[in-house]
Amino acid sequence: MREIVTLQVGGFANFVGSHFWNFQNELLELAEDPEADAVFKNQALNMDVFYRYGETHQGVPTYTPRLLSVDLQGSLGSMSSSGTLYNGGSSVPSSVMTWDGNVSTQASEPRRRNLFLQSLYQEEQENSFTVENGVSGAENGSQKEVSDRDSVEQLENDVQYWTDYSKAHYHPQSLYELSGSWIDTHKFDNYGIGRDSFSGDLHGEEMSNRLRFFVEECDHIQGFQFIVDDSGGFSPIAVDFLESIADEYTNVPVLLYAVRGPGSAIDSISQKHRVSRKLHDAVSFSRLSSLCKLIVPVGLPSLSKSKASRLLCIKDEKPYHCSAVYAATLHSVSMPFRMEPLGPSADSTYASGALTVNEVVQILSGQARQNMVAILDAAMPAPSLTGNQVEQTFLRNLQPLTPEVSEHVEDLQSVESMIVIGALGTGGQRASIHEVKSMVHTAYEHAITRPIFSHLSVAQCPLPIPLPFPSIFGNRVGQHGELLGTPVIGSSSRGSLDVHSIPVAARLRSSSAVLPFLENRFRLTSGNQDCLSRTCGNYISKGTKFNSRKEDVVGETYLGIQIFRFYFKCTKCSAELAMKTDPQNSDYVMEAGETQNFEPWRNADEEADKEKQKRESEEMGDAMKSLENRTLDSKRDMDIRAALDEMKSIKSRRATVSVDEMLTALQNTVAHKEEERMVEEDEAIIKSIVFRNSKDYVRRIHDDDLDDDEDLLKAAKRQKLNQDNSKPTDALTKIRMVHKILISFSSLQLLGCL
Repeated sequence: MREIVTLQVGGFANFVGSHFWNFQNELLELAEDPEADAVFKNQALNMDVFYRYGETHQGVPTYTPRLLSVDLQGSLGSMSSSGTLYNGGSSVPSSVMTWDGNVSTQASEPRRRNLFLQSLYQEEQENSFTVENGVSGAENGSQKEVSDRDSVEQLENDVQYWTDYSKAHYHPQSLYELSGSWIDTHKFDNYGIGRDSFSGDLHGEEMSNRLRFFVEECDHIQGFQFIVDDSGGFSPIAVDFLESIADEYTNVPVLLYAVRGPGSAIDSISQKHRVSRKLHDAVSFSRLSSLCKLIVPVGLPSLSKSKASRLLCIKDEKPYHCSAVYAATLHSVSMPFRMEPLGPSADSTYASGALTVNEVVQILSGQARQNMVAILDAAMPAPSLTGNQVEQTFLRNLQPLTPEVSEHVEDLQSVESMIVIGALGTGGQRASIHEVKSMVHTAYEHAITRPIFSHLSVAQCPLPIPLPFPSIFGNRVGQHGELLGTPVIGSSSRGSLDVHSIPVAARLRSSSAVLPFLENRFRLTSGNQDCLSRTCGNYISKGTKFNSRKEDVVGETYLGIQIFRFYFKCTKCSAELAMKTDPQNSDYVMEAGETQNFEPWRNADEEADKEKQKRESEEMGDAMKSLENRTLDSKRDMDIRAALDEMKSIKSRRATVSVDEMLTALQNTVAHKEEERMVEEDEAIIKSIVFRNSKDYVRRIHDDDLDDDEDLLKAAKRQKLNQDNSKPTDALTKIRMVHKILISFSSLQLLGCL
């Protein structure tokens, strides 16, 4: 079995986790309910991936989440830290006294259960009584319906703790309160406060022991599902957890969801607070991302105003609302982890596309991408597979839940993992696995930009809506998540009493659209390229002076400029850090021991958005300006196309020349140059020789030759006759003969020298 251990650290993370476990609890109850939809009985899902078997001290079998939840003291509300199943311990004080003085005990009254928890407790007691005595409790059905409506109304108006709407039962090792810690959560809001509050105590050791309890009972753990509220002081606690996991479970992947409620994005009037928040974001994200295989930021500044809530009615000020949407998406993403794996050619009727945590991590951040940050998209509820243009609208319904993501980015190297659960087909019936796959493939074929790789997982089982789910559905959402033609009159929102299940589509994608998020996380107020020590998380600002050791980087230069490496020590923990110069970008490259907070990303997307907004404001109400801009766009497109056509023609002409032809032409060029050089040498030699027929030739006349004038006259006539009867070829022949004689003479001289 491939188990998953879930960790929830922080207030909002536990709000999300409480909804997540409510969904799992609802699936378990529907699977045992004889009157439930048949799709919940044949889920092809292995719930043991997230759950563990056990028994109480009285021998009662239990089935509880494999979970470790960490929160501040007093955050459990009316629930005990030992859970609700394991209440065998005695609260009677010990008779052993080590103090003989006066003892005074002060205890606060326990928080009263709300109507939902009271009805849940009453229902469990009735079920237990029914099982033991065989008595039917059907006569209480009418009263239960009224109680459910009252419970839902109270939950909408009065949820203070994540335990107020929790249906699940937890193991005593699952719930951990940070005793003696902060109670004022508004001041517990940055990395430094959290690190200082929990350094040097025994919290870390105890939490590691609890985590070890769940890991050691696993047969073969496939990974950790880590949900952390990184908006406050819980980030260093999560970092301690991740460091412990990295040390003890080296090869176990961690899928980390960094969740934030809308309240954490409210800008403060104080400049000091804004600077502190940005520093916290940089430090927290840098530390968390360096210790996990894949991190998924989740949490929009205003979920109610986003495109993801088009069919929802959400109140941003209520964590109870926002966490429900995020939990539903996380539930959908986790579906492939518990699907029963099938053969390569086999296909289940109820589920397809099983994956493990490690496979998802490899798809999104493997060798092809090297990107540790993924984007989470969701469509809730997902559109039905009916209509003429469902292929075009299906992908557009997937809207990001990750903040600060560019919408219109064409990343041809992006990779995706999509999950579709409970899709509706014709007539409101559940669509088959084959129909969903065909529709998604068609949607990608019609898309303008397609990912380089996409994995699809499909399950017929929809998202069940448990009773404590908030009333966040719009009045056009039907009982099974279908989109109604006309809105329901008399109610602006609908909840669990009106909507029983919904289809959901979720997607994890690795894309360059996440670059604005990374840039804003690492861009500090000063704009400097500062760094963090990986050992202790110490923030080292630009301009800090160090005593460093310098060395030349062997074999690395840029345009003849030598690259240097510097070694220096952290100002806090004295760990050795190393960086080298980057003359190409006028920057430094961090090599060991530290992480750079800001890299000079190009702000192309941001500038494009500003230019687009400026253009829209100019064209508003000005038809001539709009026409002028369209004309310029058309001219620019024509110029680009002309340039592309020219480049294509040049490329096609070059493509017709083979390698052999290029080599032959090169050899011919070399031979031609050699021949020209030899001709030039011949001409130079010829010019250096004075021939008998030349006008510069002077003949020496000896005394013996002057005896007879008649012989001299005859010789002159003979010379003239030879000049008249000479041929051009004879002159060339003589030149070549002279050339050979000179070469032979030079060779003889060279041999004589030797």
